[in-house]
Amino acid sequence: MVSPEMLRACLACWVCPERPPNWISAMFFGASMNVVALDFLRDMVLAAAQVECDEPGEDIRGLFHVDIEDDISRSWKVLRGRIEERRLDAEDP
Repeated sequence: MVSPEMLRACLACWVCPERPPNWISAMFFGASMNVVALDFLRDMVLAAAQVECDEPGEDIRGLFHVDIEDDISRSWKVLRGRIEERRLDAEDP
């Protein structure tokens, strides 16, 4: 379970434009988070990925690079309401 402090920290790390500048709107999450919050953050990203878009045929897409202290880095590719997770080995570009 995530503490109220961790929840506030996770929510404060999102940067979103006030209004979409054009047909694409980008969001950014940047933080050094405790590994305890990883599942919570993943669930948050998954919930956002499953939001229905106003335009038919449009979807929410994203790419997250996740570094976990003392663990293998990974990427989360968000597409069509799902997260595809892939390990990033040291020799990967």
